[in-house]
Amino acid sequence: MFKVDPTSKIPLYLQLKENIRHLVASGVLAPGTRLPTVRQLAVDLSINPNTVSRVYAELTAEGYLETRQGAGTYVREVGREIKERRRLAITERLRAALREALNLGYKPEELIEVVVKEVESLSSRLESPD
Repeated sequence: MFKVDPTSKIPLYLQLKENIRHLVASGVLAPGTRLPTVRQLAVDLSINPNTVSRVYAELTAEGYLETRQGAGTYVREVGREIKERRRLAITERLRAALREALNLGYKPEELIEVVVKEVESLSSRLESPD
């Protein structure tokens, strides 16, 4: 379920952070799900425990996870504020890409076609683990 690619140019902590975010957003990790301990996940992924600790700390600060003293790290209920923050972040990125494409002369219909194909392609890759 948790995965990183040590050969990727993307830092391991970012890979793991995005992986956990995706699992939470997709519902694979439901609210209340207990995550592996820092040590266990580090062993499972063959990465430094400090990397896992950093990811857990950042996702806790962002409201995705919560640490219960002596009980472990759990998935939090993703609240309206976090959902809105995520929606705004992706909207800003999409606007920038769409603005650039329109400036390059793409027509709205062409952009819709490109976006649909890319979403389908990415979705199929995320659903079928390598």
